[in-house]
Amino acid sequence: MLYKLLKYDLKSIYKNILLWNIFMIVMSFLAALNIDLSERTNMFGEIIFLITGFSIGGNVLFYFIIIFNRYYKSLYDSEGYFLHTLPVKPWEIVFSKLISATIMGIFTAISGFISLIIIYIFSMIKMNYDTTDLMNYILSYIMNYSGSLNGFILEYLSLFFEVVSIIIRVYFIISIVNIEFLEKHKFIYGSIMLFITEFINQILCFILFRDTLGYRTFLVEYDSSLFVHSIRVSVDTIILSIILLIIYYILTLFILRKKLYIK
Repeated sequence: MLYKLLKYDLKSIYKNILLWNIFMIVMSFLAALNIDLSERTNMFGEIIFLITGFSIGGNVLFYFIIIFNRYYKSLYDSEGYFLHTLPVKPWEIVFSKLISATIMGIFTAISGFISLIIIYIFSMIKMNYDTTDLMNYILSYIMNYSGSLNGFILEYLSLFFEVVSIIIRVYFIISIVNIEFLEKHKFIYGSIMLFITEFINQILCFILFRDTLGYRTFLVEYDSSLFVHSIRVSVDTIILSIILLIIYYILTLFILRKKLYIK
């Protein structure tokens, strides 16, 4: 049943996200073709760049709107009645939605990266930059940013787990504000829960990892004396995100199992 749920959840969100990302990549390509390093005014090019910037900048926001809206509608709107009549367990429902959101999140991130790379490569070509040195430049950037390839991978892996923990956290908030006696003032209670959960996150962060995450920084210039700390920050961020993911997952399941949302 989990496979069928996952298939249904992916089908319900992938079309809009796919169309947005295709539009973003096409606009990035058009913007790259219209890169003009001269001082001449190019109204068409400026419009293209404006639309491209909007599509890239709004990509993540659009993704979150889609997945959270689908979570709400499929569980607590009219569609939810049908879902709750199926012989599925609460953990399958939440797990399926989390996995489908994660899959589309990875797709969204890759699409955004492709869009930026398209613009970057065309900019280098217009500047007569030797494209054969592009890989060396990227590797140099990785070394300056994280100190090593492993550090770079860990940094983005920690970002991945942070985003997944944020998704399940919002799922929990959506679930709790739809409890019968809270649903009349969803926005107010949702804002309060957002503040409370953030406060809890910071407390856990301070108690468990105050030596690293208490003063987390993103290293711009590589310093060998800070490299070990950078690795620790990424590892501790992953651990903290997994802990939060488990906590909010369990709390969300509790609401679904107890059927606290039923009027």
